Amino acid sequence: GPVVYAAYLKMEHSDENIQFWMACETYKKIASRWNRIFRAKKLYKIYIQPQSPREINIDSSTREAIIKNIQEPTQTCFEEAQKIVYMHMERDSYPRFLKSEMYQKLLKTIQTNNSSSKCLGRAAASSKAAEQPPPPPMQPSHRLLLQGSRAATSLQRQLSCHLLLRGSQATASSKAAAAQRRPLHITPPVPVAEPPPPPPLLLLPPLPRQTFHIAPSVPEGQASS
Repeated sequence: GPVVYAAYLKMEHSDENIQFWMACETYKKIASRWNRIFRAKKLYKIYIQPQSPREINIDSSTREAIIKNIQEPTQTCFEEAQKIVYMHMERDSYPRFLKSEMYQKLLKTIQTNNSSSKCLGRAAASSKAAEQPPPPPMQPSHRLLLQGSRAATSLQRQLSCHLLLRGSQATASSKAAAAQRRPLHITPPVPVAEPPPPPPLLLLPPLPRQTFHIAPSVPEGQASS
C-alpha cells in the first residue's frame, strides 16, 4: 500500500513528493484558524521555500500564489501544488514502483496470505461440520405421520388444481351457451330528418301610378280683373 510505496521512494531518495502529499491531506482537515496558519508556514518552510530541505518541483506561478496566501491560508492553499506533485508521481515514480522487486514481493505475500486464509476457512468449516452430531433416527410412528401429511398436502394440491380447471371450463362453456341463446338485435337506422323547405319569397304589389294635372297659366290682365 502507501507505506510500501513511501518506503520505495525513500530508498530512491525521492520521498518528498509522497510526504508533501500526505501532509496536505492532514492540513485540509484542520479546522482551527491558528493551527492552520502554523501548519501552513511549516509546510512552506519544508517543501515550498527555495533551497528548502525537501523542496518539491512546482512552477513559479504556483509558488508565488502560495507565498501570497500564506499569511491567511485557506484549506485549499496547497491544492494546486498537491495536484502537480500527484501528477509527477503518477507519471514517473509510481510506474517504476510497480516494476520494482519490492512490489513483486508484496504482491506474492498478499496472494499467499489470501490462499492460506481460504484454506483455513474451508478446514474450519469442514471440522465444524464433522463435530456436529448426526440427527437422531426417526421413529416409525413419526415417519408414518410425516408421510401421511405429505400425501395429504399433495392430494389437496391436486384437488385444488382440478377444481380450478373444472371451474374455468364450466365458466367458459356457460359464457358460450349464453352467447348462442342471446337473440341478435339489429338496431334500425335512425331516419335522417329532411330540412324544411325555404319560405316563399314575398313579392310586394306594384305601386299605382299617380297622374299629375298641370293647370294652364292665366294672363296677368285677366287675373287682375
